[in-house]
Amino acid sequence: MLDASTLRPIVGRALDALAVPVDWSVVPILAGDGQGLGVFRVSGSARVGGEPRGWSVILKVLPATPGSPTRWNYPAREALAYE
Repeated sequence: MLDASTLRPIVGRALDALAVPVDWSVVPILAGDGQGLGVFRVSGSARVGGEPRGWSVILKVLPATPGSPTRWNYPAREALAYE
């Protein structure tokens, strides 16, 4: 479950600032197996120095076991693609 304390460091890195998430929404991009796995766009607003700022990040929820490197849910898929 995503809450403000979980999102605070992620949003802070996305905005390169000390940020306090105010509200957010989660939109599925690629549905997994119906067990919560998949790729999601998480976006919302945060307070940075008293000013509102928008933000957006991608969340990839993976299974406990890696599986095949050719599958979307392989943990190192993006890292291998960027090599």
